Amino acid sequence: MRTGGGAPQLTVHTASALQLPYRRDMIASVVLFDRAAIVGRGIEQLADYAAMRALTGVDPVDAGGTDSILTLFDAPSPPDRMTQLDAAFLRGFYAGPANIAGLAKRGQITTAMTTATRVEER
Repeated sequence: MRTGGGAPQLTVHTASALQLPYRRDMIASVVLFDRAAIVGRGIEQLADYAAMRALTGVDPVDAGGTDSILTLFDAPSPPDRMTQLDAAFLRGFYAGPANIAGLAKRGQITTAMTTATRVEER
């Protein structure tokens, strides 16, 4: 169903505080790089950065101070590829139903990242 000329929306009727009566689906995404900014960066770094930006919409500023491919253009020595925490973030972001409420989604992401950190420490 189209509403207000915007993107199509699927309305899901539910009586739950954890699941929203709608969900947001991504149809397409484009990531553009400044030609000067990519000098010295590897193709895997750029692909992983693009994947994180396109698949999650996370702002790189939010990743400051963490071991993340999102620091590719800000850190003095950024990772060579997507880190375990980046992959865990993606797993948590896409876990569960697409119409889950924000706090529940944040909990899934946190659980996935905490689990990845524990495995990494072993």
